Amino acid sequence: MQDNALTVKDLTKRYQGFTLDHVSFDVPRGSIVGLIGENGAGKSTAINAVLGLVQKEGGSVSFFGRSAWCSTAAIFPSFSPPPG
Repeated sequence: MQDNALTVKDLTKRYQGFTLDHVSFDVPRGSIVGLIGENGAGKSTAINAVLGLVQKEGGSVSFFGRSAWCSTAAIFPSFSPPPG
């Protein structure tokens, strides 16, 4: 069984005037986590990169031991989206 719900390794995202540089962290299964930091520290950039809302330049993201860039069905096999 995978102990971490989320694993981020060496996440890098560059903007003009700002770089999120090789950020790594784990979120253990069953945990609630908050990101705290000054304005402009990269909190939103990190979340957006983890969610795939912005393209990362480097690093890896995995949910429950599986790459975040595979299908939802592979990560959550018993998940079924609501009809509609």
